[in-house]
Amino acid sequence: MRNLVPPFGPATPYITISLIAFSFALETSVAVSEGRYDWLLLSGWMAFMFGLWLANGLPERLDYTLDRLVDRGALAITLERLGSFKNELETKIVRCWAPSGVY
Repeated sequence: MRNLVPPFGPATPYITISLIAFSFALETSVAVSEGRYDWLLLSGWMAFMFGLWLANGLPERLDYTLDRLVDRGALAITLERLGSFKNELETKIVRCWAPSGVY
């Protein structure tokens, strides 16, 4: 399955994660220099970055899962119908989620 957000290209997740990591490092350095530690905020940032990292591989895993289900006979559709379903799914994702920046 292709990258689901064509206008932004494949580098978008890496740029986003880099910006979040930079802001996390900045917030941590400010907290350390001021002598205050907000462990809930720091752990929240780490959980958010981990979630972004996990979500980065979802389109490929969805494609692999659909192919496996068809190969094992769990989904009784033809390969042509599977291809059109993937195209419809990608079109819907691009139309609905790409404008909001979520994919």
